[in-house]
Amino acid sequence: MSPSDSGAPKPDTPTSVIRVTGRIATPGRVVLACIPILLILATPFLPFAITPTLWFGVPAVLVWMAFTVILTVVLLNVIDLGIRRQVSEHAEADAFDGGEHA
Repeated sequence: MSPSDSGAPKPDTPTSVIRVTGRIATPGRVVLACIPILLILATPFLPFAITPTLWFGVPAVLVWMAFTVILTVVLLNVIDLGIRRQVSEHAEADAFDGGEHA
């Protein structure tokens, strides 16, 4: 029985394909990844972090940090989606061109 017949999910695209597709760390992706970092670094300077403020019955800083963690996960998923789209477009173009790399 071959691995493709076992019902196991296919592995992700190998990194060798990513190397051929072009730049992964584009300026837009880097800016998206830096947004949560900047928000976390700005936390001590925000007014609600200095004063004892409650949001939803929880200290505001804890709610803010939970928000930045969720934002980090969402933005990294958006970046990953863009990378996967780039790899799949390259794979489609490669199949159309006959599999030859320039």
